[in-house]
Amino acid sequence: MVRELSGTIEILCDEKVIASHQKRYTSRSTCHLEGQYQGIKEAEGRLYPKPIARKLASLEVQRRSLVVYDVLS
Repeated sequence: MVRELSGTIEILCDEKVIASHQKRYTSRSTCHLEGQYQGIKEAEGRLYPKPIARKLASLEVQRRSLVVYDVLS
């Protein structure tokens, strides 16, 4: 369960607080628990590399008749 309490976001498991973070007022921000990845040497202490967004010039979507799906079902 996740709850907000006085500007803090708390994460609970079995009614016990397992993590607490200051609330952020910016969208899509990432907040890690201090020391969460301590001792991990890969990807600057993260379990995975920090995500990178890339805008594609064009994205083509395949169009097909709904009959194709009728045949598959």
